[in-house]
Amino acid sequence: MAAGQKFLGHWKLEKNENWDNYMKAVGVGLVLRKVGNSLTNYEEWKEEGGQWTLHITSTFKSKLLTFKLGEEFDEETMDGRSVKSTFNVEGDKFVQQQRGVKAGELNSTITREILPDGRMLVTFVADNKDNVTAMRYFTPHKP
Repeated sequence: MAAGQKFLGHWKLEKNENWDNYMKAVGVGLVLRKVGNSLTNYEEWKEEGGQWTLHITSTFKSKLLTFKLGEEFDEETMDGRSVKSTFNVEGDKFVQQQRGVKAGELNSTITREILPDGRMLVTFVADNKDNVTAMRYFTPHKP
Protein backbone atom coordinates (compact mmCIF):
# COMPACT_ATOMS: atom_id res chain seq x y z
CA MET A 1 0.00 0.00 0.00
CA ALA A 2 1.43 3.41 -1.01
CA ALA A 3 2.26 5.91 1.72
CA GLY A 4 -0.86 7.53 3.12
CA GLN A 5 -3.34 5.28 1.31
CA LYS A 6 -4.80 3.84 4.52
CA PHE A 7 -6.20 7.29 5.38
CA LEU A 8 -8.40 7.38 2.27
CA GLY A 9 -12.13 7.38 2.90
CA HIS A 10 -14.55 8.87 5.41
CA TRP A 11 -13.96 9.36 9.14
CA LYS A 12 -16.27 10.54 11.94
CA LEU A 13 -15.10 12.16 15.17
CA GLU A 14 -15.63 9.83 18.12
CA LYS A 15 -14.09 11.79 21.01
CA ASN A 16 -11.70 14.58 22.00
CA GLU A 17 -9.08 14.76 24.74
CA ASN A 18 -7.79 18.17 25.91
CA TRP A 19 -9.31 19.87 22.84
CA ASP A 20 -10.43 22.98 24.72
CA ASN A 21 -6.94 23.56 26.16
CA TYR A 22 -5.35 23.19 22.72
CA MET A 23 -7.80 25.65 21.15
CA LYS A 24 -7.12 28.11 23.98
CA ALA A 25 -3.35 27.73 23.50
CA VAL A 26 -3.57 28.64 19.80
CA GLY A 27 -5.72 31.68 20.53
CA VAL A 28 -9.28 30.53 19.88
CA GLY A 29 -11.74 32.69 21.82
CA LEU A 30 -14.23 31.38 24.36
CA VAL A 31 -17.31 31.45 22.10
CA LEU A 32 -15.62 29.55 19.25
CA ARG A 33 -14.13 27.08 21.74
CA LYS A 34 -17.60 26.32 23.09
CA VAL A 35 -18.81 25.72 19.53
CA GLY A 36 -15.70 23.66 18.69
CA ASN A 37 -16.20 21.42 21.72
CA SER A 38 -19.80 20.62 20.79
CA LEU A 39 -19.39 19.78 17.09
CA THR A 40 -19.38 16.48 15.30
CA ASN A 41 -16.59 16.57 12.73
CA TYR A 42 -15.99 14.44 9.68
CA GLU A 43 -12.90 14.04 7.51
CA GLU A 44 -12.91 12.71 3.97
CA TRP A 45 -9.54 11.86 2.38
CA LYS A 46 -8.96 11.44 -1.37
CA GLU A 47 -5.87 11.18 -3.54
CA GLU A 48 -5.50 11.25 -7.30
CA GLY A 49 -2.20 11.46 -9.16
CA GLY A 50 -0.32 12.88 -6.17
CA GLN A 51 -2.96 15.54 -5.48
CA TRP A 52 -4.54 15.08 -2.04
CA THR A 53 -7.82 16.50 -0.81
CA LEU A 54 -8.98 16.64 2.77
CA HIS A 55 -12.59 17.71 3.19
CA ILE A 56 -13.37 18.60 6.80
CA THR A 57 -17.03 19.11 7.63
CA SER A 58 -18.96 19.82 10.79
CA THR A 59 -22.40 20.98 11.77
CA PHE A 60 -20.98 24.54 11.93
CA LYS A 61 -18.41 24.98 9.15
CA SER A 62 -16.59 23.09 6.41
CA LYS A 63 -13.32 23.44 4.55
CA LEU A 64 -11.53 21.74 1.70
CA LEU A 65 -7.74 21.41 1.62
CA THR A 66 -6.04 20.51 -1.64
CA PHE A 67 -2.30 19.85 -1.54
CA LYS A 68 0.70 17.88 -2.70
CA LEU A 69 2.98 16.25 -0.17
CA GLY A 70 5.90 18.44 0.85
CA GLU A 71 4.51 21.61 -0.77
CA GLU A 72 3.51 24.55 1.44
CA PHE A 73 0.08 26.10 0.86
CA ASP A 74 -2.16 28.76 2.41
CA GLU A 75 -4.81 27.47 4.82
CA GLU A 76 -7.53 29.13 6.81
CA THR A 77 -8.19 27.03 9.90
CA MET A 78 -11.72 26.21 11.04
CA ASP A 79 -11.40 28.96 13.67
CA GLY A 80 -10.35 31.55 11.07
CA ARG A 81 -6.58 31.73 11.57
CA SER A 82 -4.39 32.11 8.46
CA VAL A 83 -1.52 29.64 8.40
CA LYS A 84 0.96 28.12 5.98
CA SER A 85 0.59 24.32 5.95
CA THR A 86 2.73 21.47 4.71
CA PHE A 87 1.75 17.78 4.75
CA ASN A 88 4.29 14.96 4.69
CA VAL A 89 4.15 11.22 5.22
CA GLU A 90 6.59 10.14 7.91
CA GLY A 91 6.66 6.38 8.26
CA ASP A 92 3.02 5.36 8.64
CA LYS A 93 1.83 8.81 9.79
CA PHE A 94 0.56 11.93 8.07
CA VAL A 95 2.28 14.97 9.63
CA GLN A 96 0.96 18.47 9.00
CA GLN A 97 2.99 21.52 9.99
CA GLN A 98 0.95 24.72 10.43
CA ARG A 99 2.98 27.91 10.58
CA GLY A 100 1.25 31.07 11.83
CA VAL A 101 1.62 33.97 9.40
CA LYS A 102 0.82 36.85 11.77
CA ALA A 103 3.00 38.05 14.61
CA GLY A 104 2.24 36.18 17.82
CA GLU A 105 0.42 33.27 16.15
CA LEU A 106 1.57 29.83 17.21
CA ASN A 107 2.79 27.05 15.00
CA SER A 108 1.21 23.62 15.37
CA THR A 109 2.04 20.07 14.42
CA ILE A 110 -0.89 17.80 13.57
CA THR A 111 -0.14 14.09 13.28
CA ARG A 112 -2.59 11.53 11.96
CA GLU A 113 -2.09 7.81 12.44
CA ILE A 114 -4.18 4.68 12.15
CA LEU A 115 -4.37 2.77 15.42
CA PRO A 116 -4.36 -1.05 15.59
CA ASP A 117 -8.13 -0.99 16.29
CA GLY A 118 -8.74 0.81 12.95
CA ARG A 119 -9.48 4.26 14.41
CA MET A 120 -7.59 7.33 13.28
CA LEU A 121 -5.83 9.32 16.01
CA VAL A 122 -5.20 12.99 15.25
CA THR A 123 -2.73 14.58 17.68
CA PHE A 124 -2.46 18.39 17.81
CA VAL A 125 0.58 19.99 19.45
CA ALA A 126 0.71 23.78 19.92
CA ASP A 127 4.24 25.11 19.62
CA ASN A 128 4.37 27.12 22.84
CA LYS A 129 6.27 26.82 26.10
CA ASP A 130 3.85 24.14 27.32
CA ASN A 131 3.49 22.24 24.00
CA VAL A 132 -0.23 21.86 24.75
CA THR A 133 -1.39 18.59 23.18
CA ALA A 134 -4.87 17.42 22.22
CA MET A 135 -6.05 14.14 20.74
CA ARG A 136 -9.06 13.52 18.55
CA TYR A 137 -10.21 10.00 17.70
CA PHE A 138 -12.06 9.22 14.46
CA THR A 139 -13.80 6.02 13.38
CA PRO A 140 -14.32 4.85 9.81
CA HIS A 141 -17.64 6.20 8.56
CA LYS A 142 -20.01 5.35 5.72
CA PRO A 143 -21.80 8.56 4.66
